[in-house]
Amino acid sequence: MTPKLLVLSWSIPPDVTGSAVIVGNLASQFGPDELVLAGERTPARGADGRERGPARAFLTTARFSGWPGQGYLRRAALAWQMPALLLRAVRLYRREHCGAVLAVFPDARYLAAGVLVARLGHAPLLLYFHNTYIENQRGVGRLVARWLQPAAFARAQHVFVMSEGMARHFRAAYPGLAACTPLVHSFCEPLPAFEEPPAPGSPVRIHAMGTVNASCLDALQRLYRVVRSTPDLLLTLVTSTPGWVLRKWGLRGERLKVVPATLSREGMFAELASADMVFLPLGLRGALDGVEYKTIFPTRTIEYLLCRRPILAHVPSDSYMAEFLRARGCALVVDSQEEEALAAAVQRLRADRDERARLVRAALAAAAEFEAGRVAHHLREVVAGLGESAEPGEECR
Repeated sequence: MTPKLLVLSWSIPPDVTGSAVIVGNLASQFGPDELVLAGERTPARGADGRERGPARAFLTTARFSGWPGQGYLRRAALAWQMPALLLRAVRLYRREHCGAVLAVFPDARYLAAGVLVARLGHAPLLLYFHNTYIENQRGVGRLVARWLQPAAFARAQHVFVMSEGMARHFRAAYPGLAACTPLVHSFCEPLPAFEEPPAPGSPVRIHAMGTVNASCLDALQRLYRVVRSTPDLLLTLVTSTPGWVLRKWGLRGERLKVVPATLSREGMFAELASADMVFLPLGLRGALDGVEYKTIFPTRTIEYLLCRRPILAHVPSDSYMAEFLRARGCALVVDSQEEEALAAAVQRLRADRDERARLVRAALAAAAEFEAGRVAHHLREVVAGLGESAEPGEECR
């Protein structure tokens, strides 16, 4: 019998982070007898709401969300949160009669909890890496990663990653790894029919969506410099990044509009539909390890493919993101750090009706690869093939 899966992910719906969207869309394809989703409660974002899909449980409560220095404060809270997190995860595993564990990274606490619950329950362990881990750590974080990542890899029966680019890197960098395959971000809505995008208005409205961090900051700053220096352009950011962080990074001014990322999914698509073009930024340089920029697949990409507006992508030439977009012809790609190249691309999309229509049509075709049912089928196949495991709930005492 296929074991019931306990998914441990720091961020889960109705939170609005990339990881919450990824695991939420995937989990929605499973019933309560197949999967239970557990993560962190974020009161500021209405995490008491109810949504359809499998059972959800909150094992920790977000601390210091939106505070200056929130990253340091959250890491400082790690030691006293871990015992409670582990205890609650073990109890949930037993109470829900689970037979396998899927631990999601990018949060080390939940990755560690997944490894420990699987070990205590003698249960099969699956991993789901949304980002590379050890490559991006420094100081104490790197010491933890150098212990935790090998321990997780040694126990895992299967490692899922966000893109084929990440899968290639993991297979090459960790040759002793168990099976490693992409489990891509997905969407649950029906695939929209093609509609020709409208002619750009005045000002030309460029929308960017998602968390602003080191993975995309320099590309976004470069576009904003183009917006400020070019007449008749307006940039809108739909983001959960606090305003004080945006101001610190120079993302402020008359031609920048910030929309808090608390919109419903319908509201988000309505906001994107008000754009003339959407902007997909990926760092050409930045504070992260080069491997991250080469392998990352931004969560917002799927919504961009579906929004029926032309995509302008500013990404490194050697990244998997550039490879993906060019192979499908679904975005106008700028891989130069020259602001003039970015400005020229904006004007090209503004002026060329046929190019806008071609990009939108290709984007909808590419989006079909990410339909939730197709992605969930791959996870079901892997879980079904785990073989015999301990009886649900046993050994977790």
